[in-house]
Amino acid sequence: MNVLVAGATGRMGGRVAAELARAPWVQRLRLTGRDEHRLAQLARVLGGREPAPEAVPGDVHEIAVAATRGVDLVVSCAGPAASTEEPLARASVDAGASYVSLNDDLTAAERVWALDGAAVAAGVTVVPGCGLSPGITDLLLDRAATELGTLDEVAVTVALSAADIASPAAARRALGALSGTATYLSGGRRVTDRAGGSPHLAYLPEPVGWVETVKVAHPGIVALRRTHPEVSEATFRLGLTERAAMDALRAAAAVRVDRAPALRRLWTIAGGPARALLERLPGRAGGWSAARVDVWGHNDGRARQVTLGIVDRLSNLATVTLVACARRIAAGGIRPGVLGIVEAFAADELLGELDGRGIRAARLEPIEV
Repeated sequence: MNVLVAGATGRMGGRVAAELARAPWVQRLRLTGRDEHRLAQLARVLGGREPAPEAVPGDVHEIAVAATRGVDLVVSCAGPAASTEEPLARASVDAGASYVSLNDDLTAAERVWALDGAAVAAGVTVVPGCGLSPGITDLLLDRAATELGTLDEVAVTVALSAADIASPAAARRALGALSGTATYLSGGRRVTDRAGGSPHLAYLPEPVGWVETVKVAHPGIVALRRTHPEVSEATFRLGLTERAAMDALRAAAAVRVDRAPALRRLWTIAGGPARALLERLPGRAGGWSAARVDVWGHNDGRARQVTLGIVDRLSNLATVTLVACARRIAAGGIRPGVLGIVEAFAADELLGELDGRGIRAARLEPIEV
């Protein structure tokens, strides 16, 4: 199978490219990225395979059509997803290539879901959001739901280490999540509010522990309404494991740095040294990121809560999941169209594969007091 890795020069993209360079099911590997020097360097490092990876430098918007031509599967780590996800997914569908991504932007996800008819007509499978969240959190939600006869309420909480948003692109994504609108379900209806509000302490699997989190927009709401339409309440929350980093991010979001180009450039320039300092601050998390999924419902007429969590380095959580999904699409047997991760793959099987790579989910039990 001919595979394209978009955004290969980023932290996640480089990891994914390295995984795919070793995969026996990948016949030809093509790499794209904005940084021509880093892209050529990556192609050389991975050049031990035959044929050698092909480097196609350029911005996604400029090269999407040309880069996707002649490939069977596009694996996207490109960002920011708000501007790259839909053009790349559309170019993939038009080229007759299946598509998987790390997309974590709600607006971009909705635009990709609108490509469902075109994907079915092209006979290709599109699965946006195959990282930590959306991705693993969807799998955990689906696994928890199997223990409940009726699903009523869902809460998805993600805590990222400042080390995992050290790149300018990742930092901008985090800032955007806190600067836009939060989306959730209330009374079965989709509701929007300003993101970054309703601060709440959440307990994540050790060594992360307690983290302040806030409401954000999340693409998981789209797949949730398709797979579990009975859910009436759903929230999505995000926090940084280092308190100082979270305070800095909330302050930047409060003054709407993302809305003013001049402020955004200044924040990006100044943010580099600041993020480096924040990474060195002492903290319990030690660079680990984590997620938990709380599901409330009924089983045999009795109210129950099921809570599952996971913790690891984000680079492992996201890239291992994305590559596992890509391999499953390459193996065939998945229906065409735009699908959520649990619509495309069996949650237990995919969680089992992650477990085999050392990424293990755990049950969080309440303590009677």
